[in-house]
Amino acid sequence: MVLAEIGIEPGERDGWNLPHLIAFSWFDPDLGQYQTTHSRPIALSVRAAALVSAADVVTNQGTGGPDDASERAGATPAAVPAETVARPAFTLTGAELAIETQPHLLQRNPVPWYARPVVIGLLYLSGFAALGLAILARRRASVDPAVLARRRTLEAERRMLEQAARVGDMARALRRMAAAAPRLPRDEYDALLMECDNLAYAPNAGDTMPIDPGLRARALVIADSMLEGAR
Repeated sequence: MVLAEIGIEPGERDGWNLPHLIAFSWFDPDLGQYQTTHSRPIALSVRAAALVSAADVVTNQGTGGPDDASERAGATPAAVPAETVARPAFTLTGAELAIETQPHLLQRNPVPWYARPVVIGLLYLSGFAALGLAILARRRASVDPAVLARRRTLEAERRMLEQAARVGDMARALRRMAAAAPRLPRDEYDALLMECDNLAYAPNAGDTMPIDPGLRARALVIADSMLEGAR
């Protein structure tokens, strides 16, 4: 026995006649050849379906009278004649259950053809932007708090070094940066610090003379090197 399941979707109300849908070939040893058997035609009648809404459900709410008490006690209530039951008016539930027979309505794109590349590009850009923000947030979250605090200290001292008005202030800012920096150019740092000390403690000029622009530029280069080593 061969079982076959075929889905049928009628598009209109009418009498249908399904032809030979299934063909089965088999070898007949008595005849010595293959035989083919077809299924019999099937006649179908398609009718309109009735829409059942919530208003079609009839329930017995009860009035609290003696009839309800007899029902709770197990008594069988008398049958209500069919003609006395008021059938509700036909109502729609608001759900559209019909099958769409026009595929072009389902395949229609609401975005105009000339705007599709722009929309697609914006979607790709927003996706890449979200990915970049996620990577940046993860990198910031993975930074050691001690490293972050040291970097902020070095940045603050560099600003003080850039705004220093006296050689002594610049030398003290360099020393504080050297104490916080994990790496520094030792030779350049020692030479510049010695030159700053000589200018700050000179017997004639003292610590009141203005800072030479070239000296400040060398100090900023060393400060930037310390910041780069702290990244």
